[in-house]
Amino acid sequence: MKFRKLPPLHVLHTFEVAAGNLSFKLTAEQLALTPSAVSHQMLALEQFLGTPLFVRKNRKLFLTDAGVAYQRSVSSALEQLREASAALRSSQQKARLRLSVAPFIGIELLMPALGQLREEHPELELEMLAENRQRDVLREDIDLVVRLGDGNWQGIHAEPLLALTAVPVAAPRLLLRHDNPVQTLLEAPLLGITNLREAWNGWFRWSQLGNEAPRGVLWFDNYASLISAAEHGAGVAMGMWPLLKPLVEHERLVTLWPAQMPMPYGYHVLCRPDKAQRPEMMAVIEWLKHTLSQLN
Repeated sequence: MKFRKLPPLHVLHTFEVAAGNLSFKLTAEQLALTPSAVSHQMLALEQFLGTPLFVRKNRKLFLTDAGVAYQRSVSSALEQLREASAALRSSQQKARLRLSVAPFIGIELLMPALGQLREEHPELELEMLAENRQRDVLREDIDLVVRLGDGNWQGIHAEPLLALTAVPVAAPRLLLRHDNPVQTLLEAPLLGITNLREAWNGWFRWSQLGNEAPRGVLWFDNYASLISAAEHGAGVAMGMWPLLKPLVEHERLVTLWPAQMPMPYGYHVLCRPDKAQRPEMMAVIEWLKHTLSQLN
């Protein structure tokens, strides 16, 4: 093996691994080489440098003082090359993902955390669709979908994001019109969402305030509109906890009952099974989990 000014990069990489392992056999296994090939590369490197890097004694391997110093320099240089290469690759190649979420979750909970995702994963280009449309990840041009359900979706990879409980909520101004929260529940207009039409009947039975809702319900087709109406004092909404925790903490809403009713479903993130283990998919899924876990 002939060298000019610098040893070949692959030889320096072999030295870095061998110096860390202190074993030509283990190094050969890791680099898919033979122990003989590793040994020949290291001998050629020592000849090029004009000094031994290893002490071979009784089938054991040790670094010489020169080997220790050279290991530090080589490892530092190779790491700089790796970082520079990774930065250049990420600047040229951005992974593009499309995420579909309900408007309330997207606007109220995820948008404030987008800066964290960009900071941790600058290589990602995320298109977040805040929409009420029920996307089909198996047939549509969508990568990830956040959806309410029990976790059982046929042929779809689903990971839980947030378990939910139910509690009635209203705007603080609405309570001023009644003597107490219970009277508000019994007399104020009730607001509901169309895909959870039995929520109020179930809650009144669970709370033992009655066998069903005492009056008609004003229905909305999405949760964002429902909560917006509640914030504006239109009535009492069935709130999903802890989704509404930030709104309660900022006194945009107040809870009207001291206990929370368990719910048989929660929010999950869905994707195609063949995409679930891709690094960019795993990064966004972990960001979703971390962001929503802050609500608990």
